[in-house]
Amino acid sequence: MEKQPEQTSKKLSREAWSAHYEAWSMSGESQSSYCKRHDLKYATFCYWRTQLKCHSAQAKSNFETLDVKSTPQVLPGIRIHLPNGIQLSMPLSPDLSTLRSVLELLGVVSC
Repeated sequence: MEKQPEQTSKKLSREAWSAHYEAWSMSGESQSSYCKRHDLKYATFCYWRTQLKCHSAQAKSNFETLDVKSTPQVLPGIRIHLPNGIQLSMPLSPDLSTLRSVLELLGVVSC
């Protein structure tokens, strides 16, 4: 941002101070050095820096909180329909010993 002697720091708009604040933060200069180079009052710059930081924090906090309700997840599984009408449902990767025991209890003969 170029030095504009016709504008004193008292007459700058919020937008102009915002532009100065952004230019300073990207410049890597100290605040006092930036103010001297742009003919700005250091105390006024500090005031606007605080105002702009607070405004920025308020703008970020204007989001509303959404309640997201989770729906039960349907996992893929195995469903076995036996000739006697019994149906067996279990996870896709069951414990084999448990599956074997259940099938034996149901009277299913293994091959």
